[in-house]
Amino acid sequence: MSIIGSRLNNDFYKLTMPYVAWLYFQDLQVRYEFTNRNTDFPIARYVNIDELRDEIEAWRELRLRKFEQDYIGGLGIYTGDRVDEFLRDFFMTAPPEIMVERVGDQLKIWTEGPWWRAMDAETPVLSIVTELVSRNLAQEAGLGPADIRRNGHRHLDEVIATLKAYPDLQFAQFGARRRYSNAWEYEATARLAYEVPEQMVGISNIEYAREFGFNLSGTIAHEYFMVVAARHIALGTPDPLVVAQNECLDMWEETYQEVWDGRILCAIPDTFGTDCYLANLTAERAALWRVYKQDSGDPKLFVDKVLTRNQAFGIEPGAVRINHTDGLNLPAMLQLREFSQGRYQRGFGWGTKLTNNVGVATHSLVWKPSHVLVNG
Repeated sequence: MSIIGSRLNNDFYKLTMPYVAWLYFQDLQVRYEFTNRNTDFPIARYVNIDELRDEIEAWRELRLRKFEQDYIGGLGIYTGDRVDEFLRDFFMTAPPEIMVERVGDQLKIWTEGPWWRAMDAETPVLSIVTELVSRNLAQEAGLGPADIRRNGHRHLDEVIATLKAYPDLQFAQFGARRRYSNAWEYEATARLAYEVPEQMVGISNIEYAREFGFNLSGTIAHEYFMVVAARHIALGTPDPLVVAQNECLDMWEETYQEVWDGRILCAIPDTFGTDCYLANLTAERAALWRVYKQDSGDPKLFVDKVLTRNQAFGIEPGAVRINHTDGLNLPAMLQLREFSQGRYQRGFGWGTKLTNNVGVATHSLVWKPSHVLVNG
C-alpha cells in the first residue's frame, strides 16, 4: 500500500492558492526544488531511490473519488463561472513529472510546470521523503513499530494532560508535511479529536479534516508572494516586492473575501520581512487583514511590531489575532499563552513536534520555488 492514498492528503493552502494562480497566472511556469537544510545529514543514505520514485508516482496517479468531490464542492471555497473547469484541470489530471536523483549523500528532487498545477506537490513530496527516512532511522535505532507507537502515545499523554490543564490553549494540527508517517498522523489526530475536541480547533490535512469533522485550517504560503515577486523582478517592475505584496493581497481579497466573509484573510508578513509588510500596510488593508501568522523570528518582537502598527490605524490589540506557528512545543506555547493574556487574540499552528515526536530525529526539509519563467 502506498504512503498516500488520497489527493486530499495535503495541506489546506494547496486548495486555495492553486485557484488564485489558475485565475491570474495560468501560463506562468515555475520550477520547484527540494532542499535538505540539515546539510550535515546524509539523507540519501536513508532513502531507497526506487522506492521514493514509486511512492511519488503513486501519488501523481491519484484522482478525486466521488465522495471527495462532494466534500470539496460542499466547502463553498470556489466561486465564479469557471469553477468546474478548474476542478477538472486540477484534481482530475496528473501533476507535472517529479524528478528524483541521488547526488552523493543528498537528494535532488524537482518539478517544473504551470504554477497552479505544480504547487501542490510540496506536502506529498516532503511527507513521503520524511516517512521513508524516518523508517530507516527507526530501524537503525532499533525501534520497531510497537516502540514507535509507545513513544508517540507517551508524548501524547503529556500533550493531552497539559492541554486539559489549560483549557483555553487551543491549536490547529499543522503536522502533515513533516509527520513521522501518514499512519501516525492519523492515529495522533484521532486521539486528539477524541480527547481534546474543543481545543483542537482545526486541521490542515484536508483528508483528516473531512474524516474527523473538523474545520480546515491554513493560510497563504510564502511561495505565493515569492513567485509573484520573482515575476515582477524579471519584468523589471519598479519596487517589485511592494508591488507583489499588494497584488497578491488584492487577488486574494478578490477571490476569497466574499466567500468566507474575510475569515481566510490571514497575513503571512515575513516573506520579505515583517518590517517591509507593515511599512506598506494601509489602514484599509489592516482593517481587513486582522489575522497574522508568526512563522519566524522572535515571536514577542513580532507581536509588538504588529500591534504597534495596528494601533496607529486605530485598531485595538484585542481586535488582532496572531497565530504562532514557528517550531512550537508545549513550553513555547505555554510561554506565549502567558505573554498574550489580555493583549491580543492568539492561536497556534502545531506541526512537526506534534506529529513527529516518536523518538526519531527530525530534519528541516523544504520544497520551494527556485525559478520562474516569464514570457511577458
